[in-house]
Amino acid sequence: MKLFSKSLLSPPASIGVSIGTAGLVYAIYALTVPNIGTIHATDAHDMNVEKARKKAAISAGIAAAAVSVLSQDLNPWIIGGGAVILSDVFVRHANITSPDTGKIVASDYGQTVQSSPYYGANAQ
Repeated sequence: MKLFSKSLLSPPASIGVSIGTAGLVYAIYALTVPNIGTIHATDAHDMNVEKARKKAAISAGIAAAAVSVLSQDLNPWIIGGGAVILSDVFVRHANITSPDTGKIVASDYGQTVQSSPYYGANAQ
């Protein structure tokens, strides 16, 4: 069983709509998430950037799916989905790097930090 029996678009129009869908994904990320330079300058694993990234990924994925369903063509979904994945990887990488070293920092989500007399200012 095919997902779409017949595309409403001709092949050249399908490519144009697919490129437009990638532009729509870019616009959603540009309006939802801070630019990559700003994210690199913030502390690693910033919760606000992570929430904005998730919102942009969901919104852009829904937009790419809507264009694909409305045009009854899979090309906008493939190209738009690729643009979502690429944009998401860029934002994730910028969010997990330290602004001081530029290297990837492991997250400490879900881990408890136990206080110790040899931690922080009291370290000898």
